[in-house]
Formats: sequence, C-alpha cells, structure tokens
Amino acid sequence: MHNLNLDVTMKVNKSNLLVAILYQREEHAKNYKEAQEGWRNSMITVAQQIIEKGARLKKFPMSLRRINCPPECHIQDFDDALSMIKMTTEDVINLSSSDYEQLVLGRWDWKREWGLSNSKYMTGATGSTGSGGVTGSTVSGGITDDELE
Repeated sequence: MHNLNLDVTMKVNKSNLLVAILYQREEHAKNYKEAQEGWRNSMITVAQQIIEKGARLKKFPMSLRRINCPPECHIQDFDDALSMIKMTTEDVINLSSSDYEQLVLGRWDWKREWGLSNSKYMTGATGSTGSGGVTGSTVSGGITDDELE
C-alpha cells in the first residue's frame, strides 16, 4: 500500500460514497465468510487428526498453532461509516485523503494484516487493491511424524 501523505480534502457526493462503502462491505462479508469456512475446515481436519493420533502425540501439534486465530470480521467498521454518512444532512461530504483511502479505495488500516493472516484460509480472494483479501490457499499439512511418539 502506498501512502501519498497528502494533506488534501475533497468533496464527494454522498450517494457515490455510500455505494463505494456498501460494495466494500459486501466484498469483505464474502471474503470473511470464505476465510471463516476455511478456518473451520482446518480446525476440523486438525481435530480429527488429534483424535486419530492423540495417544501417540508427544508435543503440541504445530498445525494447531497455525490455525489458532479465527478470521476477524470488520463489517462493523463499514456499518459505522455507513451510519455516520447516512445521518448527515449534507449531499456533499468533505473527505480527507486518509478518509478517501479507507472509504473509497478500501485501504483500511487493518486490511493488509487481515489479508495476510487469512490468506491461508481463502482460495479465491483478490489482491490488495481488490475486495479485501489476498490470493491464498487452504491451510495444509497436519500432524507431522516428529510430533508423534
């Protein structure tokens, strides 16, 4: 992500801004759902392996450490922005350059970290300028032989 560090304000049409935020919200919801399903499937796979190999385990499985944090949902961030914009009586809204980056371009402060931490659970997300994820694949690997007695 490239930050221009411009101290600029601009006027945007309220309805255009709402459309941009709603689009981002929908994309994040879709990506979150995919990441959540991938995380859940990974947890089930590892849990099944622990059940199958549990008596032979000699240390905590690394595969479980890799998937210990579920994806975070940021839909409330979008809802907060939408609520604030819907409440204004103005048809034209002033945005700072950082507001524009988040609300229009989708470059939220949390977006890069979210994409990196959840890419392992997602198979079809887009790149960093797209809908909120990154290209990735489902978590693979399970309990390794060195974790067994």
